[in-house]
Amino acid sequence: MKGGVLHWMNIGLLLALIIGSVIVWPTLPERIPIHFGFDGKADNWTDRSFWAWFILPLIAVFSSALIVVMSWLVQRRPEVINLPDRTAFLALTPARRQPVIDTLRRSMYLLAMIITIMLGIMQIGSYRTALGNDGETFMIVALGIGSVMMTLMSVVMMVSVQSKIDAQTKAARLEREGSDGKSAPA
Repeated sequence: MKGGVLHWMNIGLLLALIIGSVIVWPTLPERIPIHFGFDGKADNWTDRSFWAWFILPLIAVFSSALIVVMSWLVQRRPEVINLPDRTAFLALTPARRQPVIDTLRRSMYLLAMIITIMLGIMQIGSYRTALGNDGETFMIVALGIGSVMMTLMSVVMMVSVQSKIDAQTKAARLEREGSDGKSAPA
């Protein structure tokens, strides 16, 4: 899946999170949960306020914006990226670096989506808990999805980026060897 598609899907998820939070705002009780324990149960409550209710959507927007800026920076200044086998990456030509950068950017956009989904599930859990319904399940699912997916995402991202670096390094080496072989006297 292309990075642009993932980026727009995340924007859609962010809009759904924000719009959903705005829609349910009038139905919230006077006290809402603001913290949950590892068991998924609310262990801290506060009076309903804009900041207390919209903090998760704001964190989602801020996180996504930060990832977009980092993605832009990766594209414009690849030398600032901390990658596995960074020396090999920086030795590549800009054209050979591009597939690595594209893989990294797609991974970043996917990470932004995972964060948005996790915070959206947490917002649903907060809403259900505020209304006296079962929100514990949503919180446990959100934490589970977040923990597992972010860990897997980190591993997959590093393996994907490393394999792209290896492939581009090998292709560049073969290109050099081929051009050296052609220019050498017979």
